[in-house]
Amino acid sequence: MHDAFLFEQPIIRVHGPFFPRILRRRKGKRDFGKTITHIVAKVMTTDMVKDLSSDTLLQQHDDLDLALDSCYSGDTVVIFPGEYQAVNLALLTDDIIIKG
Repeated sequence: MHDAFLFEQPIIRVHGPFFPRILRRRKGKRDFGKTITHIVAKVMTTDMVKDLSSDTLLQQHDDLDLALDSCYSGDTVVIFPGEYQAVNLALLTDDIIIKG
C-alpha cells in the first residue's frame, strides 16, 4: 500500500495513522499563565512532593491518560512507581516534561 492510496480511500483516511493528529489542536498555555505539575500515583503522600518548590501548583491523578489529557504547554508530569497505561501518549500535541 503506497502513501497516495491512504489519501484516496476515505475509510482509510478517516481511520488511518494521521487521523488523531489532524483533529487534536494544541491547548497552548493556560489563561492564568502558570504551569502545573501533574503527579501520577495511585496514592500520594507529602513525602512524594517534598523536593518540589513550595509555590509549585500540583494536580494528582491515578490515571496516566487523565494526567496527559489535563496538560497544557509547559506542564510537567511526574510518574511514580506503579503500572499505568497511556493510550493517549501518541496523541500529545503540547510540549510537556515527563519524569518518572
